[in-house]
Amino acid sequence: MNPVRFFMPVYFSSGSHYAGITDDGRYLVITTAEGTDNKNLVHIVDLQDPSGKAKTVIGKLEHDWSPIGNVGTKFWFATDDGAPRQRIVTIDLADPALSPHRSEEHTSELRHTVIS
Repeated sequence: MNPVRFFMPVYFSSGSHYAGITDDGRYLVITTAEGTDNKNLVHIVDLQDPSGKAKTVIGKLEHDWSPIGNVGTKFWFATDDGAPRQRIVTIDLADPALSPHRSEEHTSELRHTVIS
């Protein structure tokens, strides 16, 4: 396996990065938060891609995006984007638009918070 190099712009020097490998062992999911707000960026690296380049999935610090899991290229996230008490959506890495706003919603806003 080739090493993975992940670089963030200098303005995220105070950011915290968290990384985990998916259960299928294929992807490295990197979340970045700045400060203590529940807002984060998400980058995903396909570990079978020799370039090791991270794909930006969520590129703005506007909402909480907590990875739940994946099946192939389809990833499930809990988010407060459009739902202050969280909802579950999928984002497919195979979609060229790779937009959470084109994602498939699995739950509408829940009565109780999904992740606290």
